[in-house]
Amino acid sequence: MKTRDIKDLYKMHGEGGLIKILEGQNEQLKSLEKSITELALMQDKIIDTMTGVMTVAGNMKETIDNINNPKEEELGISTQSIDSGEMN
Repeated sequence: MKTRDIKDLYKMHGEGGLIKILEGQNEQLKSLEKSITELALMQDKIIDTMTGVMTVAGNMKETIDNINNPKEEELGISTQSIDSGEMN
């Protein structure tokens, strides 16, 4: 609100009216502050959830990669023993 607006309101409504208008605006600002705080908390929860999803997705990819391309030590055999005709 501009200074000019406040002066005009003071002229039209007097001091008591101006105070009521400013108190009403103060209540609106408090309500907006509460809404912004709630939105920020929801955003934090969303970010935490998405971080968890990304971690799980990374772990799943790693697991799938390991299933599709197992390492020799995970198979319990070595390619050397297969090549020589020996098995562990």
